[in-house]
Amino acid sequence: MTEEKKPIKLPMCGCLDIDGKEYESKDFDWSDKKFYCFPTPMFFHVPLKIGRDIDRAFVGARAKGYALKENGMLLQKDGLFSGKIMLELETADSNRENVCTMHHEMKVISVFTDRPWNKIYEATRRLKELVASRGGKLKAVYFWYLSCPGCIKERGYRTVVFGEH
Repeated sequence: MTEEKKPIKLPMCGCLDIDGKEYESKDFDWSDKKFYCFPTPMFFHVPLKIGRDIDRAFVGARAKGYALKENGMLLQKDGLFSGKIMLELETADSNRENVCTMHHEMKVISVFTDRPWNKIYEATRRLKELVASRGGKLKAVYFWYLSCPGCIKERGYRTVVFGEH
């Protein structure tokens, strides 16, 4: 397994300054990793109100007293009509409300894309092919957007796509 590098936050928006290319075709062990999970509506894999739901997730996690992991991942779990916003937690009791604990022995692989969000399916297809080339099947897809809408003009679209296999 590869070691995750410690990212830094950009001064204006809080986006993490990570070289997404370092995540291309990398394996990670997410066993027992904990997240604060908040539902978000989707329409054929397209998030409908993701900005609003990210804000609500942060407010909800803080209101419940959860300790968010410093420079942790903010993920969007893909779904046909319903997805999840997932904020990485430092620690949390798995039995607490809205805490999702990844199952023991959970393995993910990642790819990086700098394509616009409406072209993200290309990265998802690459991820599916990568998992299949290793004899596996893609079980779930998670997006880690490294550029917020305010950063796109300067930094471009940057997304790490993780696949559970």
